[in-house]
Amino acid sequence: MIKSALKNSRILLVDDEDILVQGLADFLQDQGTTVDTATDGQEAIALLQEHIYDLLVTDIRMPGMSGMELLRHVQENHPSVAVILMTGYASTESAIEALRLGVYDYIEKPFEMLELLQAVVNALEHAELKRQNAKLIEEQKAHQRSLERVITSRQDEVEALQDKVQYYEKQYRNIIDQLETLHEASDAIRDQADTCRKQGRGYPGPVNRLVRTCMRECENISKYLEEFEIKFQDAVVKKPDVEQLASDVKPVYVPEPEVLNALDIETIYAHLYTYIEGFMSAQQTVKRLEVEPAFELVHHIVSSSGATDELYRWALQTPENGEDYGFSASVILHSVNVCIYALKIGVGFRYTPDQLLELGVAALLHDVGMAYLPPDFFTKGELSQKDRDLLHKHPKRAKSVLKSLGIGYNWMADVVYQEHEREDGSGYPEGLAGDDILPYAKIIGLADTYAGLTRARPERPGFLPFQAVQEITRNNRTKFAPAMLRVLISKLSTFPVGSLVRLNSGAVGQVVESNEGHPLRPTVQIVNDPQGNAVHDKRIIALREQPVLHVTDVVYQRGTAL
Repeated sequence: MIKSALKNSRILLVDDEDILVQGLADFLQDQGTTVDTATDGQEAIALLQEHIYDLLVTDIRMPGMSGMELLRHVQENHPSVAVILMTGYASTESAIEALRLGVYDYIEKPFEMLELLQAVVNALEHAELKRQNAKLIEEQKAHQRSLERVITSRQDEVEALQDKVQYYEKQYRNIIDQLETLHEASDAIRDQADTCRKQGRGYPGPVNRLVRTCMRECENISKYLEEFEIKFQDAVVKKPDVEQLASDVKPVYVPEPEVLNALDIETIYAHLYTYIEGFMSAQQTVKRLEVEPAFELVHHIVSSSGATDELYRWALQTPENGEDYGFSASVILHSVNVCIYALKIGVGFRYTPDQLLELGVAALLHDVGMAYLPPDFFTKGELSQKDRDLLHKHPKRAKSVLKSLGIGYNWMADVVYQEHEREDGSGYPEGLAGDDILPYAKIIGLADTYAGLTRARPERPGFLPFQAVQEITRNNRTKFAPAMLRVLISKLSTFPVGSLVRLNSGAVGQVVESNEGHPLRPTVQIVNDPQGNAVHDKRIIALREQPVLHVTDVVYQRGTAL
């Protein structure tokens, strides 16, 4: 498998230590790959311009251009090249910077040759998967464009039919009005005839003939109306189902969750869901808004050992896709998940139980301003400027709702109002920055961003946890304080303990231990073989020590053997 991964690949090694770089090159060439070497960044850039490489392995500290500067150059000019960094001076800051720039792996010196080989094989396989995925995405986009052209054509037909329906509706209303007028006229004439008959006055015959004529006309119009209704119904029934056509463009994915201690955790999660659902619904009525149940629920989570971690695993496996569940359910699921993620971050900051209680309740209620948005708001896909302006009003509405609860909740109203503010001042609604933003609001904002990325949307699937962390540290670094990012990486781990993952061998394992130094390589216990059969000898594998095994996907299917 090692030979297969290395075959036809080309690697560039960069280190100012000549003996080390030549030794690494000889070792990797013995494994069947082509290796070029450079002793500084400028020499590496020249080689990158001459050849196409699959992988760059570079030291961080070098004279002249550093490894980080070389990494930035590669990301800007050769984005398809995977990168592994080597360093003898590891730090949290350099790890965060490397993750932000998209480095595949980060190895501390000194290391074993097998450790390097494992990292190289995994990086090459990962790069190949990315290339295949990019190809599939491009094919899917082409298919989507084709379907969209079909939908556009059918929509033109729909618009033409809708014009016809509007014409029928107008004619229908006119006929109804005429029919009612004739009925009123015939009733008036009949009353006149009865009066004439009772008073012995003349002309009852002509009047009666007029009444009969009116009634016949009413009957004729009624028959015509019945025929018209049939035509009208046909026009409506034959309208093409554009929404069904659109569903072919946007695939629907509804994973079923698999959680340990499902009954207890599911019950807690269900109570959180039911509570926030009732709170949002109550805003549309005259019912009193209750906050005490939220404090009771969050207190139960904070005071129960391990509840936050188990709810975190559940939240990662609970879809928030608005297409599948409808707008209100999507917002409610998102609110519950943000509450759980915020609690995890709060634990990372070593908050007291009382602080966690306040943080959790504020996070649970952070989106109550969304209750005023129209039901189809989040199923539109890309929002227009008008939609975004409407969305940006929800913090102010949430603040108003929470302030109405009484002066004791003003602190919560201020937190929720600020949760979209960002460290660099790029947020809304006030454009606050740095210490002007409340600490609870910063945490909820980070949890909200993480939840938004892991959530499936009409235009894209949800990110896996490690992809969401990478996206935040890479493209949103200035929006969150460094301390926030460090806690994000450490607490919202790539593959949390208890989650199920699929290996490149096809086997399924349950994560039994996270690896903080190498978050992509946890320790797993095998539960299913590559054919999907339950295994009785549940061996434990430390992926950090395996040269070729690595995680390819997260498994959420119910019924996986444990």
